[in-house]
Amino acid sequence: MAERRITCHNCPTFDREDNRCRCGKTNPKKKHVAMTIAELLGPEALCLHSPHREPLLLRMHAPRKRFAWDGHVPASPYAPVDVEILDD
Repeated sequence: MAERRITCHNCPTFDREDNRCRCGKTNPKKKHVAMTIAELLGPEALCLHSPHREPLLLRMHAPRKRFAWDGHVPASPYAPVDVEILDD
């Protein structure tokens, strides 16, 4: 069964009174919005719970490498993620 994505309103760092993240992060719903934010503000502006963050970071740091990504987002942002880089 697929894990549910943590939305901003379910995140403990979300301030409901100000309707924004206390850490100053953003969690866009669309991949192209996440790419634009990472290009303009840097990848540190993306939330750790964003499903687009990890593949985007891999593409930014290893643009010529191919990699296998299973799309699994760990429940904890500090949990290790297995990424296999495929050499040609």
